[in-house]
Amino acid sequence: MPRKFRLTWQAGSNGRDGRWRKKYKDKVYYYSGGSGKYDRDAYEAAIVAWETEKLRVDANAPRPHQLQYEQAIEEWEQVLAWSNRHGDLDMATIAFEKVRSLRTRVESPALSPLRASDWFTDQLKMPTIELPENLLEQTAADLAEGNVEFRTLPTLTSAKAAEYAEMIDGSPQRITRDIWRDRLKQQERRTALRDDTLHTHVEEYISQKEQQVEVGQLSAGRAYAIRLHLSYFRDWLGRDMGVAEIDGSALLKYQSHLLSNLKVKEWSRTTAQHYLKTVKAFVRWLWQIEAIPTLPRVLDGKSGPLNIGSNTPAVVVYTCDEVTRLLKAASDRTRLYILLMLNCGMTQKDISDLTVEEVDWEQGRITRKRSKTSQFENVPTVSYLLWSETFRLLRQERSPVSSGRLLENANGSAICTEQIGSDGKFKKTDNVKNAFDRLRKKEDIKKPLKSFKKT
Repeated sequence: MPRKFRLTWQAGSNGRDGRWRKKYKDKVYYYSGGSGKYDRDAYEAAIVAWETEKLRVDANAPRPHQLQYEQAIEEWEQVLAWSNRHGDLDMATIAFEKVRSLRTRVESPALSPLRASDWFTDQLKMPTIELPENLLEQTAADLAEGNVEFRTLPTLTSAKAAEYAEMIDGSPQRITRDIWRDRLKQQERRTALRDDTLHTHVEEYISQKEQQVEVGQLSAGRAYAIRLHLSYFRDWLGRDMGVAEIDGSALLKYQSHLLSNLKVKEWSRTTAQHYLKTVKAFVRWLWQIEAIPTLPRVLDGKSGPLNIGSNTPAVVVYTCDEVTRLLKAASDRTRLYILLMLNCGMTQKDISDLTVEEVDWEQGRITRKRSKTSQFENVPTVSYLLWSETFRLLRQERSPVSSGRLLENANGSAICTEQIGSDGKFKKTDNVKNAFDRLRKKEDIKKPLKSFKKT
């Protein structure tokens, strides 16, 4: 079954990469498309960025029916929290899907009125009573035979009649409705009386990660993935759930939910694994700051029950013929990018972060730590002897500065950047990838850029 996208894909053109597009209230918003339309992480990041933007826009201009949508979503969130707390998995599944469906629909430029089925009370329907086909004939016969007696009843208002009907209604539906009414009132009281909700701690955890981005301890892309993963977990478990109630049972149920996404949403095992790993790290953090009294036992060790193994991907490498074709067709700058990846195993970020001081211009060597792990003291510093063509192009393409970044754009900016803006949006530029994608398309080669590290 084809995947349904909530954003519109806009293919790249004239050197511009493909991107996600959303038109809302006569304004168009664009988000990074990553490596392409089927880059799941980029798409999910775009969804989170759009939802953040939409909250800001809606806060400034409420629309018709918006209040009703918010009320319905809040009611379903309370149902979800209660159901997860008490192990009602069937109702939790219904509530989770209802919340996501309503949030998707509320993104529409014009909101349609809510349907009866959008409210939780519609789940508690009155039964359909089968009436005999000859009911009218039977009634007529009873009247003719004098079997029906009429008594004088006091005059009742419609409100009083409804009150009496409610009092004598002993149907299972009425009882269930009252039970759920009590449950949700209890859930609302729990929410109002404390500030240890899952939503509060998720926001605090994400705020700490964004601070790490500011001081260079964490990449902006990783911080954004954490927000994406924990927002999903929060919505599944219930934003008003108390963190003290996150136990081993809840985590195993979440793992089961992620595994079901492999089939229902065509997730890869790697995607499900990443979502679970983020939640496990978050729960450990809750324990470390004493927000939860004990660490769930399912988190003990690496081989415990809380684990989703990823598929071992096939190793993709370039053939000698493909490398030759690409190097011949590439511009000098793009050829240098490829050679640095082949010669030194660099990533795009390594190339962007390479500094003048890390190059021995006499010996033709690069000596540095990988950008990804450079903040760790025990990571080795490696010295790479450059091939003659790599060294020649490096001297040719270097920036004129005597210190700092070795390779820059024409305007002096970094060739690869990641940042989270003040509006909460994740913004990424990758001119290494952009240049290679143009070359790859020209040569009709499908293999990804990262495969150079394995070639």
